[in-house]
Amino acid sequence: MVDLTQFEGHTPGPWKPCRANEDYNGFYWKPADEEEWRNMEEQPYVNIESPHARVTSAHDYFQFRPADARLIAAAPDLLAECIRLRAELAALKGAKP
Repeated sequence: MVDLTQFEGHTPGPWKPCRANEDYNGFYWKPADEEEWRNMEEQPYVNIESPHARVTSAHDYFQFRPADARLIAAAPDLLAECIRLRAELAALKGAKP
């Protein structure tokens, strides 16, 4: 069984995947210069953003997979559901979660 306490203190959700030059609210910023544009195109990456902070950035040279970014962005909701289900199961068993 996964120890869910290891996730305490994570950045609160909601999270969402954003392109390199996009923020959580869908605002696109323009790179400062041509070199910054080139770097974005040569190294596709995705940011996982929340209203509170940038959660992470993935800089990689392989094909960006939107489904992977959506799965990462769903992490706070999946964790909350695990916690809820464990508490419900514990209640049914008459134990502490």
